[in-house]
Amino acid sequence: MSLKNVEAAAVSEQTTSSQSHYVHMVAEKQASPVSAAGAYDEFVERYRALVLARQDYTDIVHDDELGVFEAANSLRNNALHELGYLIEDLSGDGVPELVVGKLNGEINALYTLQEGVPQFVFKGLTRSSYSYLGDGRFYYNGAGGAAATAQGVFRLAANGMALECDSFHFTALNSDGGIDVYYNETGSWDPAESQKTAMSAEDFFAYNPAVKLLPLTPFARVACKAAAKY
Repeated sequence: MSLKNVEAAAVSEQTTSSQSHYVHMVAEKQASPVSAAGAYDEFVERYRALVLARQDYTDIVHDDELGVFEAANSLRNNALHELGYLIEDLSGDGVPELVVGKLNGEINALYTLQEGVPQFVFKGLTRSSYSYLGDGRFYYNGAGGAAATAQGVFRLAANGMALECDSFHFTALNSDGGIDVYYNETGSWDPAESQKTAMSAEDFFAYNPAVKLLPLTPFARVACKAAAKY
């Protein structure tokens, strides 16, 4: 039997108990201050449970979990193998972040620590996605409606608590029905708050930056601790 089949068999046996324990983990979401090494343990466990449970827990999925929930449901039975996590200092402030996302580079949730307590920073969705560029920077690709598409570069603030915009290009329809490209450094989608550029729509849509694949650990390789803890 292949390693993947062995993992799948173990996952099947653990699914029912993991789903029931997920409710308790969400209820205890406000963690106490602990060492950086173990600060994210409960978050990793509950995300593993969420990836297993998927659509069965739509009534208790919180806002910061929506990106992972959406990704897990789109990946279905492959979710445990194609979604994972990484704990690493991406902002350069000496405090490790928790990244949860797809092994293909899409980031679905990111957290940092404030006085040892995990704090949510941002989430990535299908129509509002983030990928890592390196040096604490992230590539953003989003859709905001008819003919409205955006691409930007954001970076983690020095304390890791928020994203700051480096550059932001987006498209908007003009009065002739064509597409204009606008630029700002705030992340605004409003043409009135932006500068119209000479960039063509073709050049805008052709932009494809090189993203960095973070070494995520697939949730299929994470041992279930929920049953013993709860």
